[in-house]
Amino acid sequence: MILLRRITQIASILFFLTLIVLTAYPLAAERWVDFFLRLSPHLMFAVLLNAFRDLSRFALVFLPALVLLALIPVLGRFFCGWVCPLGTTLDVTDRILRRRHDFSREPLKWKPLKYYLLLAILIAAYFEANLYGWLDPLPLVTRAYMLVIFPILNFLAQLGFDGLYPVQPFRFAAAPAEDVFRTYVFPQGQQHFIGHFWLFIIFAAVLLLVFINRRFWCRFLCPLGAVAALASWSSVYRRVVSDKCTECQKCVRKCRMGAIGAGGKRDYPGECIECFTCVDVCPEGAVSFRWGWGKRKGDLDVNLARRGILAGITGALAAAPIVRLSFANPERGESYLVRPPGVLEEERFLQECIRCGECMKVCPTNGLHPSWFEAGLEGMWMPRLVSRIGYCEFNCTLCTRVCPTNAINKLTLDEKYRFVIGVAKFDTNRCIPYAEGVDCIVCEEHCPVPEKAIRLRRERVLDDNNKEKDVLIPYVVEDACIGCGICENKCPVNGQGAIRVYTIKPFLREPSKGKIGKEYIRELMPGEEVSPWKASASGDVFEGERLFDFIDGGAEIYFEYGFIRAATREYKAGKDAATVDIFEMRDPTAAFGIFSYERAADQPAIDIGSGGVMSDYQSAFWHRKYYVKVSYYGEGSAAEHLKKFAVAVAKKTPGEKFDVTMLKSLRADALTGSVILIRGPIAMRSITLLSDIDAIPFDAGALGASYRTAKSSGLLIQYNSGAEREKYLGKIRSGLANKGYTESQVKKGRSEFRKNGDRITAELAGDKCIDLSLEQISTD
Repeated sequence: MILLRRITQIASILFFLTLIVLTAYPLAAERWVDFFLRLSPHLMFAVLLNAFRDLSRFALVFLPALVLLALIPVLGRFFCGWVCPLGTTLDVTDRILRRRHDFSREPLKWKPLKYYLLLAILIAAYFEANLYGWLDPLPLVTRAYMLVIFPILNFLAQLGFDGLYPVQPFRFAAAPAEDVFRTYVFPQGQQHFIGHFWLFIIFAAVLLLVFINRRFWCRFLCPLGAVAALASWSSVYRRVVSDKCTECQKCVRKCRMGAIGAGGKRDYPGECIECFTCVDVCPEGAVSFRWGWGKRKGDLDVNLARRGILAGITGALAAAPIVRLSFANPERGESYLVRPPGVLEEERFLQECIRCGECMKVCPTNGLHPSWFEAGLEGMWMPRLVSRIGYCEFNCTLCTRVCPTNAINKLTLDEKYRFVIGVAKFDTNRCIPYAEGVDCIVCEEHCPVPEKAIRLRRERVLDDNNKEKDVLIPYVVEDACIGCGICENKCPVNGQGAIRVYTIKPFLREPSKGKIGKEYIRELMPGEEVSPWKASASGDVFEGERLFDFIDGGAEIYFEYGFIRAATREYKAGKDAATVDIFEMRDPTAAFGIFSYERAADQPAIDIGSGGVMSDYQSAFWHRKYYVKVSYYGEGSAAEHLKKFAVAVAKKTPGEKFDVTMLKSLRADALTGSVILIRGPIAMRSITLLSDIDAIPFDAGALGASYRTAKSSGLLIQYNSGAEREKYLGKIRSGLANKGYTESQVKKGRSEFRKNGDRITAELAGDKCIDLSLEQISTD
């Protein structure tokens, strides 16, 4: 039975860890990621007392806990010894840290402590004070693994891979191993969380209690253990000791829960976790587990003292006002306490959130972090958005889909577009256009709201030389702002952003306030302005995987660049026909990327939007985050009709022209029409230069841009930092060496690699870029 228990524990902890790994985009196991959190009867009772709303919804949320509660009176407190991930973690820690597992003095007066804590938690919950998320083992261990253990493992894994790359025998194995880790184990990259050190100290303290007693937490502190002990006090499956017992005390010394009384013949039945250690160590074979009914004579009781019960009640009555009165209203107190989307009422959120960390782990931008005292004691470790670290992705609803108690309400994508969590405001003393009189449109460029919550106006200002100049001044349209924080995140001002998201009472904006999503992209289609052309149908919109229904082959490249949705509509004028296709991409860089990938270098350029081209029967342009294609089928003047449609769409996507920042680092002699922005391996395959060298970490945000000059072809790579550039420059050198190139340094920051008649030049460009050019040279 011990072998079976260990196999079950290993399977359970592996399942738990797998669910943590899967708590990431695309959230493949959405229905399972919160399974362990919904297993706790303690949480079930506490949430019921604190935040009772809808009984049918409540029963559905905690159905696993109800099943477990029904099994405990039959099988005993098996969950703690066989399934609980914190119990398994404590067993592993115990085996590592305690070399001897002999008898440690059992402080009997501490045994009732978990029952007093349970009483205090439930009474406090009745008075709407949320203490249960602090001490329940399942949120505790989930929070620890998600916010502490996994970020540490991710960091150590990266250190290991970085150490293997320079070692020749391991270099070729390191790359595929890292790909597996980055694809299946750590797909979000390195996450970090505010207060990580203190979360680590708290979890370490729980584990190090093993030096006082084995499974100290389970014996004396665990409120879930208290519920399980009460439910299993007269369990049907129980420990039985025969007359063969010689009272050798081996079972007493080895019991990890102190569930066996002195002599070994009597038990504390609610304390036993069915680990079967006593059966294994008994030299006489006197111990077994059997089925039986009714309370047995000789069972030991945990004496709950009247003074302890009164202390628990008094503690709860004292804790409730202390915790509740420390509550900081985010609308009146902490100005930057922005909750995740889906939180409508702060008070209800404080009652229902169990501090598990699921929403923080799943956030793709690492924008959600644990609160400390920003929302008072009651809000400690609950999620808040820290926009300077990560923003709320416009097209993401992941955090609303993983909350086990629905403290964060589930949102559809259309609801998410309209959910307002804050409002952005400028600090005009620090904002570059206001303070320095220099153009900066970063916040406006990145604003994801289709109608733009940040807009620009031209103003005449005086520069440092007292001369007048035109400057684009940004301002916030509060009726359109949703508080996503991308403007604060991308603000180029050092330190605190010159634009910040402030807390307001969250609300769901009425659809009439402005069309977004499917309705907005439909409105970009031409109407009366292309008369006499008439739309032959209402058109169609394709979102997500439906793009494959629209594009038969070749849709993958759109997803690589960052596809959101596409709209298409057909127009007719007599026998002539035209089709307008509009692709909404993740950001302007993505729109330019797919435009650059699909255009031909010899197509004539047209001045529409941020840039366009025209062929015999098709025009294409990009502007902001939209890529537009117009196709003409007829016998008339194609150029006239193509431009008419393109101009009609461009007028409906207002705003200044967008310049892709990295392209400013291109060589002066690069042919503009030849530039192709590269955002992933599919586009990279069309580039022969470095196509099989792992030199661009696309998943970490690096970009590539291929180009041609009159004499050479080149590839510009932009990394996230100078340090990252140095790391991958080493990979480029080793990769070219493996291909037979010899390296010579021409001058600092510029190297040449030669092989037969090929010369590759690697040159540092700007702070983060490497410029590689391939040129055919004479071998004479």
